[in-house]
Amino acid sequence: MNQKIASLRLGALALAAAGIGPSARAQAESAAQAQRVEITGSASRSYVVNASASATKGDTPLIETPMAVQAVPREVLDDRQIRTSLDAIKNVSGVQSPIYQFYDQFLIRGFDSGYGTTFRNGLQLHGIADAVNFTFVDRVEVVKGPTSMLYGRVEPGGFVNIVTKKPQAQPLTTGEVQGGRWGAWRVSIDSTGAASTDGQWLYRVAADVDRADSWVQNTHRDNKALAASLAWQPNADLDARLDLEHYDRKTTWLDATVPIVGDRPAPVSRSFTTIFPQSWTDHPYTVRRTLLALEWNLRLNEHWKLTQRLHGVYSNENQQGVYADAFDGVDSFTSVRFTHTGPDWVRHTLATNLDLAGEFTTGEVRHRLLVGVDGSKFTDDTPGSTGPLTGTAPINIFNPTYPDYSAQLAALTASDAGNVIWRDWSTDAGVYVQDQLTLGPKWELLLGGRYDRAVDAYADTYGSRGESCYPHCTATITSPYPADKAFSPRAGLLYKLDEGTSVYGSYSQSFGSSNGRDNFGNPLEAEKGTQYELGAKASLLDGQAQASATLFNLTKTNITQYDPVDFFPHVVGEARSRGLELDLAGQVTRRVSVIGSYTWDRAVITKDPYNGTEGKRFPGVATHVASLWAKVDSAPGRREGWAFGAGLYLSSQRQGDDANTWQLPGYGRVDAMASYRTQLGGRRVAAQLNLNNVFDKVYFDRGGYGMAAYGAPRHLTGSFKVEF
Repeated sequence: MNQKIASLRLGALALAAAGIGPSARAQAESAAQAQRVEITGSASRSYVVNASASATKGDTPLIETPMAVQAVPREVLDDRQIRTSLDAIKNVSGVQSPIYQFYDQFLIRGFDSGYGTTFRNGLQLHGIADAVNFTFVDRVEVVKGPTSMLYGRVEPGGFVNIVTKKPQAQPLTTGEVQGGRWGAWRVSIDSTGAASTDGQWLYRVAADVDRADSWVQNTHRDNKALAASLAWQPNADLDARLDLEHYDRKTTWLDATVPIVGDRPAPVSRSFTTIFPQSWTDHPYTVRRTLLALEWNLRLNEHWKLTQRLHGVYSNENQQGVYADAFDGVDSFTSVRFTHTGPDWVRHTLATNLDLAGEFTTGEVRHRLLVGVDGSKFTDDTPGSTGPLTGTAPINIFNPTYPDYSAQLAALTASDAGNVIWRDWSTDAGVYVQDQLTLGPKWELLLGGRYDRAVDAYADTYGSRGESCYPHCTATITSPYPADKAFSPRAGLLYKLDEGTSVYGSYSQSFGSSNGRDNFGNPLEAEKGTQYELGAKASLLDGQAQASATLFNLTKTNITQYDPVDFFPHVVGEARSRGLELDLAGQVTRRVSVIGSYTWDRAVITKDPYNGTEGKRFPGVATHVASLWAKVDSAPGRREGWAFGAGLYLSSQRQGDDANTWQLPGYGRVDAMASYRTQLGGRRVAAQLNLNNVFDKVYFDRGGYGMAAYGAPRHLTGSFKVEF
């Protein structure tokens, strides 16, 4: 029995002894629920996670899962003061920063994860930045390779699943204040406990306020987030949880802004930007987003259970900006563009699944069967306009001055407020079956298949065949595309060398993005992915640490390319990613915890008849990436003690485009931390300092489409935390 389950049980017993807790039966039911939550969540011991539901939607230990899954637990997030999933993934092999980072996107095994696509508790989100505030996060899990068999339309590299904190029976309130360079400050609070004396109702409430400027000129943020969760368990067979999250974000629009000169990003100041000052004062990018989620579990009997997950997301955005975009290749931006969307740019996401899971035996074979259905819909309506400003002045990148275009932009904003320049919607529905077969004491076989039916529709003011009615018109969807249908199989075979070591092989396919229509109006076949994977896993030091090694061969087909003659898409492209991944995480001694990874990935373009880039490196993907973070705790498990940590992140050179005409240089970055925890007035308190980019390395974090973005200079962050 792990420490979290034990602490929940002790808390329930203490409440009962005080005469305010639940009955003995309720205690037993609460303990059973705690065990269920723990098994299907993370069995976390310092830096290690021994189980994850993301890969199989079940309670399969990672040592018995025939595919690559890694997790970054809460302890690592706290020690490194990680606040975004884009920072968290740097601890995981096979995952790199995307070439463009406006939304939450990742390069996983060489391929982009999709249009702002992140998973929250196993359900997909689209078109979102900062999908979950990290005050609300328990851990970040990465499932690598094609996962369409369980999750439908997912890009072939895999996906990132953010697992949120759940209500707990033991009362605890944590407050934290954080401050740092560039005027950064942050205040967060997280409180959980019992909402009723009988222990049937539990709650969790959290809030976060985050404000800062940036090392990049004219760039700011002012974000607020609130989360509330209510859990109900009337008996040992039924439990349910309702989650509400609300976000009020205000940021500066745009991402990478350093232009490319020759084969490298221009040697401009790290503070350089093409963002105009008025973008923050007059035209900020604001988002008001609300998520409502429901999850329930019903145990039908000792062996079978029903689970449903459902979430709906309503996002109201006002995405505005003024930026320079036409670079002369030498020293100046020669034109300025604007983007204006009204305050009612609306995005909706609705996603749900229903799973029936159970166990039975046939002869000597144990089956863990999962049968499920799911569905999702995403809509995106964009009002406003976008285009070049007139009479613009050149901006010298080495000595920039920014004219004031406020009046011109205000006039365009008013005149184009009635436009709808983009509409789209997409639906996906699927049915899937998975069987995990235990073939004696050594062998595990996983077999699964899924059938999908997906439909897309979109319209913009440039029309589906190039005709333009911009800027004074409204995009109208006249008819959706024909449905894309696909079967996605997955198979894996695992052999246990002993209780703590296993080897496996697996095969999987994915069903990805729709590709639109060709020049005759015919629908193009959707993107597909195929992967072969071999791996080895080890549970070390009595489960205190996990290690894994993985070889993979992943091919993405049906990539669209635009014919240079008719300018319409054709399904002719293909890319292949082959690599080796190594991961180690856990408590290697009583005082030392580590998390580290290494990736070798050779991602290349294998078919490109129009541009002749066959054999070229896939853009954005470094061949070698390594990370290591280690923490030493002077008194593990005690309320008073010091902790010191340090880490290294290394990346080799990355190509900037398909033709490999420019590159982002390789780099190394060192981070460090020190913390002290004690008790003051009977309350636990902790103070912590994190120094990132210790040696102030100048490097580029990402780049593509002719632009690059600097990584953050050296900066110190201090925090003070208290528990009530």
